[in-house]
Amino acid sequence: MSSYITTTTTPPPLSSSKGSPGWKQHVDNLPTLCEFVKEMAQNTDTDSVMIVAGNEAGDADSIITAITYAYFLYCYRKIPMTMSLVALIKFKREDMALRGETQNIIFQTIGIDPADLVFGDDPGTPGLLERTERVILTDHNAVDGILVPLGDKVYEIMDHHQDSQTHPWVKYGARNIAFSDEALAPTAASACTVIFEQYYKLDNLLGMALLQKDNGAVAYALMCVILIDGSNKSKINGGKLCSRDVAALQVLQEITDYDATARKTLYQQLKFAKSDPSNWDDKTAVQILRYDLKVFPSSSDPDDAGKPLYTVGISSSPVSIKALTGKEDWMDSLSERVNEYDLYLVMTKRKDDGKGKQILFTSKTERILNSAVAFFTSSNDPDLDLKEIEVSMAVPASTSMPIYYKGYNQDNTEPTRKQIAPLSIDFLDTL
Repeated sequence: MSSYITTTTTPPPLSSSKGSPGWKQHVDNLPTLCEFVKEMAQNTDTDSVMIVAGNEAGDADSIITAITYAYFLYCYRKIPMTMSLVALIKFKREDMALRGETQNIIFQTIGIDPADLVFGDDPGTPGLLERTERVILTDHNAVDGILVPLGDKVYEIMDHHQDSQTHPWVKYGARNIAFSDEALAPTAASACTVIFEQYYKLDNLLGMALLQKDNGAVAYALMCVILIDGSNKSKINGGKLCSRDVAALQVLQEITDYDATARKTLYQQLKFAKSDPSNWDDKTAVQILRYDLKVFPSSSDPDDAGKPLYTVGISSSPVSIKALTGKEDWMDSLSERVNEYDLYLVMTKRKDDGKGKQILFTSKTERILNSAVAFFTSSNDPDLDLKEIEVSMAVPASTSMPIYYKGYNQDNTEPTRKQIAPLSIDFLDTL
């Protein structure tokens, strides 16, 4: 077994003095990010496990924050010596191919092989979860998916979404959520900014050395995701980058030697790799619906068993409603999702003409569907400017339950799922 994670050897003492070789020797002796990832899956057979995981949707922000924060925890020796450390990618292994910007650009550039990662459907994952003693959440602040049974083991949170107030025992510095309750907006466009700040603030010398190690692999990965999430444009210029993101990018682009022109080119490459419509032509509806799915519970008191009274599922789709409904497995896939939640939304990132956004509202209950549509269309915070469209969707007689649905163009394209999710929770609380 490798000694990267379970080593009992005390690392060289760290020093904040530039003249001391201690911290430099320590960094030189550490594995690179790629070496850490490769060894990580082989170090999961101990009795004690700490899992670092992004949200179930598994976008670039969730994947990269989980991996780079696990690496950070290892390098700073912030885990018990006998505990295995695993960055868990919670979605199916076969769906990694859907993350073009992560797999084909970020991973290829820094040398990470997806085969080395630990996925939610791997044969060894159930046993891994049974031996897990601590869970760290990145890019979300309430356990989801296969980690729900481990909710009482949440130890730390690194996120940029509205605080759900779940896991209230996680406090102070262990609960690092870049979101302003007063402004109802994130203070960082990307959770990768929150992770960057961990590297940068604790020990500037060591943190910078880790960001620079292996030709800036960690810095490059974090920079790419911040560019994606912030659209490479600051808020004051009509983009999504907050001041914290801008400050992070200034450091990261110096490490990676990216000027403004190179950064713009990289962003365009990442954006195309993520949204290229041709990537989805041969993908099934079930793959598309689970590609970027997040689930949100009502904030009202749970039932006697501790389950939320109502839930909403929101899938972010890279193709239009018309393209989705044309998939052969569309109705089977939709039926499965609608049956799991009280309200299920499909938010598309384009209309049939390739521009704008759409929302498909669905529910197994007609009352909930109509109430949701009335709630969303009358909302002023945010005002989605919804315009109803005709949706051709024949529900076969063999479907075991009714599906009620309505489709809309979202003419105000500014609000994203980050704004619509809280609105959905507000709606659930009215039921």
